[in-house]
Amino acid sequence: MLHRDYLLKVIKEFSTAVSKALRKALLGDAQEQPAEQIEIVEAELGRLLDFDPKTALALAPDSLIMVLSLSGVGEAVSQHIAWTLDKLADVYENQGDPVAQVRREQASAIAEHFGFNLTEAPEGFEELAEELR
Repeated sequence: MLHRDYLLKVIKEFSTAVSKALRKALLGDAQEQPAEQIEIVEAELGRLLDFDPKTALALAPDSLIMVLSLSGVGEAVSQHIAWTLDKLADVYENQGDPVAQVRREQASAIAEHFGFNLTEAPEGFEELAEELR
């Protein structure tokens, strides 16, 4: 029970921080500094994965899936991570950065492996998803 409560708390904190940064990067004006928001999102992804963000996000999609699977919480956080990676790909795409393709491939692989649709926002991201439509 304590583990579940802790995990819910971590996911809520993750969703709040990531939503704020993605909202600024995708919906804010040019003054919002998308690069700074990208750093925030990637740091939060690393924190959720309990992995250095630069290392985790440099992994090939299959390796990232293995990290998620071995973490013991992969099933619980996989949709949050994949959806975030997909939206992060949008930010990179808007900047013309080729990293967008890597993030999109990571997101798609995670969604396929864990069996969910990237168009469905996970809990905590519903409001942002609605704003992005």
